[in-house]
Amino acid sequence: MSRGVHPHYRATLRAYFGGGLVLDTPGMRELGLWNAGVGVDERVLAQREAQLHPDDPINIQFTSGTTGLPKGATLSHRNVLNNGFFNGRTLRYSEHDRICVPVPFYHCFGCVMGNLAAVTHGACVVIPGEEIKTDGQGEVIGLFLSEEIPRGLSFADTIAAIRAQGGLVYLPHPFDRLHAIPDPPELHRRLGEIDVFEVYNARLLFEGMNDEALRFARKYNLTMGAGSDAHVLQGVGTGLVRLRAFETPEEFLISLRSAEIVRRPKSLLYLQGLKWAAGIRASRRESLRKMSSVNR
Repeated sequence: MSRGVHPHYRATLRAYFGGGLVLDTPGMRELGLWNAGVGVDERVLAQREAQLHPDDPINIQFTSGTTGLPKGATLSHRNVLNNGFFNGRTLRYSEHDRICVPVPFYHCFGCVMGNLAAVTHGACVVIPGEEIKTDGQGEVIGLFLSEEIPRGLSFADTIAAIRAQGGLVYLPHPFDRLHAIPDPPELHRRLGEIDVFEVYNARLLFEGMNDEALRFARKYNLTMGAGSDAHVLQGVGTGLVRLRAFETPEEFLISLRSAEIVRRPKSLLYLQGLKWAAGIRASRRESLRKMSSVNR
């Protein structure tokens, strides 16, 4: 498989075959992953290559079932690598590009268009943020993170873990009382550690919850944010922030101070119905997967 990859990216495969799954491109060398791959002996890579064939199956991806029952498609090394390479070439990716990958890496987009397209063309993969569920005090979003933060920490410990990485703390839907949220005393104790306070969430059932967040942010002079909180594609863009370009967390916060919050609401009944339908399809896929495992 690696013989079809540009020599600059063989180090990526060395890091993988050497025992650790690593994604590395020139745009990510500052993480130290490039050197980790270079340090693996060529013989280790050659031994693993000898055990593989380009047409060996590497993963199975299921169709969504939009026009019928979900069905598994077995993909080979050649399939997946060429898919990423030619998509990247069509999009004219280069080492000057950054690809935002908001979906999990097991999604087709995350696996192929994101990771492999980047690896084969030298682009940088950007993971925009992580929503972390605390131990009963709602969710906190960490921006500009370099490492995953586990769920289940206290509200205070989650914030501390984000800030320890130099990340930004974004508090979503702070007054959505239909779900877990920080209790008022804890929220007030941590105000100085919250970088962005969400004042518009397009998925909230009652608009008064957004209005309350806006009044609160104005009262305490908090930097405001907004989001679609989209769980389905059709919900993307129902809430967004229009802001100037930025490079660093500091520039992001400065730009956010003068940003425009855009509201484009859609029917929550419609969006929730799509989410339920997607959940049903996922359950069917899981049932089929279990049946397939039993029949082996």
